[in-house]
Amino acid sequence: MTYRSVLKFFSVAVLAAGLGFGVAGCDRNDADEADGSVTTIIQGADQELLDAIAQAQALQGMPYPFHTLSGDYLAGRLAADVGDMERATDYLTRAMNKDKENLILLQTALPVSVAAGDFDSAVALSQQVYDAKNLDSHLGMVILIAKAVKDEDYVTAWKYADEMSPGGLGMYLRPLLRAWLAAGDKSLVTAETIIKAEIKKQPLLAALYYTHLGLLSEYRSDAKKADDYYKLAIARQMSVRMAALVGSFYEHNNRSGTANEMYSKFIGDDSEFHGMSFAYATHEREKENRLPPKNVNSIDDGIALALFDLASVLHQEKATRLALLYSNIADYLRPEDDFNHVLLGDIYLGMGNAEEAQRRYQSVPATSDIYDLTQFRLADVLEQSGSWKEAVTVLDSLSLPQELQTDIAMKKADIFRRAEQYDKAIPLYSLVIESKSFIKNPQWGIYYSRALCYEQTDEWDLAEKDLLKAMELDDKEPLVLNYLGYTWADKGIHIDKALEYIRKASDLAPNDGYIADSMGWVLFRLGRYDEAEGYMEKAVSIVPNDPIINDHVGDVYWVVGRKIEARYQWQRALDETKDAADKDRIREKIQNGYDISSEDKIVISDE
Repeated sequence: MTYRSVLKFFSVAVLAAGLGFGVAGCDRNDADEADGSVTTIIQGADQELLDAIAQAQALQGMPYPFHTLSGDYLAGRLAADVGDMERATDYLTRAMNKDKENLILLQTALPVSVAAGDFDSAVALSQQVYDAKNLDSHLGMVILIAKAVKDEDYVTAWKYADEMSPGGLGMYLRPLLRAWLAAGDKSLVTAETIIKAEIKKQPLLAALYYTHLGLLSEYRSDAKKADDYYKLAIARQMSVRMAALVGSFYEHNNRSGTANEMYSKFIGDDSEFHGMSFAYATHEREKENRLPPKNVNSIDDGIALALFDLASVLHQEKATRLALLYSNIADYLRPEDDFNHVLLGDIYLGMGNAEEAQRRYQSVPATSDIYDLTQFRLADVLEQSGSWKEAVTVLDSLSLPQELQTDIAMKKADIFRRAEQYDKAIPLYSLVIESKSFIKNPQWGIYYSRALCYEQTDEWDLAEKDLLKAMELDDKEPLVLNYLGYTWADKGIHIDKALEYIRKASDLAPNDGYIADSMGWVLFRLGRYDEAEGYMEKAVSIVPNDPIINDHVGDVYWVVGRKIEARYQWQRALDETKDAADKDRIREKIQNGYDISSEDKIVISDE
């Protein structure tokens, strides 16, 4: 089993509770208790619930002069769910001012304050939760430990760690926190004893624990033990992050040759961009006689690294909001960690907060070994924000070796295609297709993408060749089958084969409403209305608010005599579409009905 598989098992089996900002934000017991308490808060308060709805509307800028306990609580939850931490904090603070002893309100406000980066409030709230004897709130305990460590009060930090519940997240957090605190206030032997006991209990997490044993030994200046532990770790798992940690240790101990040998393993025809760009960056840094940052300078750093590891697992398993909390605490303890900045950028991007993601990516300096990797991610953010030209500029600014130019070309080609700059995308896709790495490992998706561009530039013969080539590589890919089949049908050629391909695509992707729409629309244009009706109804049931599908369904309904339902679907299409010409065309149908025109019919050509 790979290390990532182990962590996936670990995260699914152990970390599954409390993935939202709501109630405690951490544990199932907390959530169950919260459900009952919230019910008590709002039970029988019909007017207050109406007030809460009004307050929720106020999140969109509507004035709201009234504030009730349940209203502020629910509005705060809603604001947190949509990522508006400033408003969430405001509403929850109002709620807590009305009931300062309410544990549920405290536990709801705590993760919001952490997500917002307001650690003064987070510490105060965590202390209140602790004083209420709720030792199961792992988030609160970690906050108190982090604050004590920053204050160098290791005795208090140890007390909190020792009292932490071992269940849920505590199974991971408690031993690592205690080990790092032991290294700071007690001894390396104590730290080793704690972690080795966990390796026996959880052998699937051995790579993680050996990594921290190496970091602990490095912190306590025992290079021999650190080397031994790092070897055990990398024998079980290797990643860019792992290479950065172990490589830093080697370089700071005058073993640059060993570090370079490890870095070079990321370079090869089958290597991925993030590994290769990292390896080349380390080689460039060595030419400049620069050392990487030292792994651990304080207990703060060690605990931050443990929290980063947890946040990484949570993010991989789509527990995005919980990942944000622990990544933010890691940032509180170790604000200069480039890997954590990238993780936070990824988390914010996944939450739809492009502005904060961009800020995090841009905080990684050009001297970092992962700068190029970060710029790749920055290009994604810029494109998603509508600044595709700026995204291309970022990629053009990278000075990368020839081996990585294919990755740059691919990235730019995709950006140009999505920006409908097809003439610029085509030569870049061609460069990728002609590259050594592609010839060795061809991928249907790149032929498919170039085919889309060829078709949009009226070069159908070339598009068809690419689609057929994509099918040679994967004849069960629904996207290729549907696109090729629909285009053939639209051109009136290979009709039987076209229908076969679209039907096969529909069978392979039964929950794809767009493929069902393709099948229904082709049948409709061939005059096979009864057959078309079933496919169109399936399409609209899967994708109910797509204006093209709604428009198609309306046309089919009209022709088969379901005229009231046809106008209903056209009205939905009119409401959803943004194109002015389409709006005029749809209004005409709503008013005067629809007669299938010669343009809508497929004219079968000689094949």
